[in-house]
Amino acid sequence: MRYKEIGYHITTAPYFLDEQNAITPHLSDKLPYYHDLALDGKPSSVKKIKKAIQKHPKNPQLKNYLSTLYNNLDRQDKAFEVNRWILREHPNYLYGKLNLAAEYYEKEEYHKIPEILGPDLELKALYPDRDTFHLNEVLSFFRSTVLYFAAIGDFEQANIRHEIMSELAPDALETQIAKQHILKASLKAGMERYEEAEAQKITVQTKVQTIKTTRQAPTFHHQEIDWLYSNELYISKTKLDAILALPRTTLLQDLELIVQDSIDHYGYFAKQAKENNWGTEKTCFAIHALYILGERKATDCLDAFFVTLSQSDEFVHFYFDDFITMLWEPLYKMATSDLEAC
Repeated sequence: MRYKEIGYHITTAPYFLDEQNAITPHLSDKLPYYHDLALDGKPSSVKKIKKAIQKHPKNPQLKNYLSTLYNNLDRQDKAFEVNRWILREHPNYLYGKLNLAAEYYEKEEYHKIPEILGPDLELKALYPDRDTFHLNEVLSFFRSTVLYFAAIGDFEQANIRHEIMSELAPDALETQIAKQHILKASLKAGMERYEEAEAQKITVQTKVQTIKTTRQAPTFHHQEIDWLYSNELYISKTKLDAILALPRTTLLQDLELIVQDSIDHYGYFAKQAKENNWGTEKTCFAIHALYILGERKATDCLDAFFVTLSQSDEFVHFYFDDFITMLWEPLYKMATSDLEAC
């Protein structure tokens, strides 16, 4: 829905609604006065507006001013009362419907708003016999629908309607209010999503890293394991095949020793990398160990995987860096039958 497709004419003629709202020339001159009384919010104005209503019972606008006045006096109960009075006596008066929609909005009874503004939430659908609406009617109606859609989280529809308001009257107060409500609702929705994500997030308590600058190399069952300490990330297929062909039990024991070596001697490897410019050919052994554990579907070594990734941020950054995002692959192969552990 865009401005050219809304299906009715829009006028700014000042006296367009006079006949519909039973506004005589005399009342027309007095309406600005009663409007100001409603906005000023003085208790003494209640009696004045009620007296005007008695004098002009067929005019819904004065009752609307009375509702506004009660709102400004923090008498919402009386304002709600007047809203229903308006609709009883003037069931086709748009602002009476908008007042009730605003009441439902304040009470967060959003599901009731389409009941009063129509299931389509379109002005033409609400008044099918009318072909022309005053600009103020259009802006007020769009503002109510923007508030509704923003409140239920349908920001696409809220923005569509605000765009139309911006085309019609970019500087109008109703247009600015609609924009503010979209921004406010967007921030609220974003905060709720964040809080929900935080509540569901699984946190890991990282270890206090032990820093040892000396190292005694582990004693492995298989000398082929030493290859993992001297190859970059892309170790040759020949060497990998040879390692994967090793007896499963002793191979897994050696791989767990590698994992423990990376933890126990993190300080040593980090120091060597810094002082002696060690490259990835000497620091990828932990990645290799985890991937081979995954390739052998070593479900009984799952704890070794978890212990490795629960080390300090510095540890994880040093051994894995951006490759951390790829470790789901061996984990997937090892943990598919034990999601509870994950």
